[in-house]
Amino acid sequence: LPGDVQKMAAAKEQAAAKQRAVDMALDAVLTRITTMVQAHRSVPLGNLLQPTLALSAVLLAPGLAYILRLLLQNDSLMGLAGRSKLYNTVLSLIRLLASSPDLIGIFTIPASDPGDPCKHALQVLEQQQQQQQQ
Repeated sequence: LPGDVQKMAAAKEQAAAKQRAVDMALDAVLTRITTMVQAHRSVPLGNLLQPTLALSAVLLAPGLAYILRLLLQNDSLMGLAGRSKLYNTVLSLIRLLASSPDLIGIFTIPASDPGDPCKHALQVLEQQQQQQQQ
């Protein structure tokens, strides 16, 4: 029995370490996205914000909506408190997107499991390039 308790404690610590690593990676990605949006917002074209192809691909990829949905559907205050840095980054990004009438449409993107978000991002880029060529 003591061996089982030790194994369970080790497994729990291993899972917590993995979660911390994932949270750090997510925080880094969401911080970069926030920085991209902030930089882009500082140079508006007339009244409208015209996202670049790269920014559009990132914002329109279903992976972003899916990640935000997963994080925001958390119903554990302990979970939120333990991951406060990540949630501060998430809320900063959402506040930034919601404050721009030209970007608020991002919240209408389906937030289901994207499967392969990279494939979708490439499809978005291709569609935008085709539209620009027409």
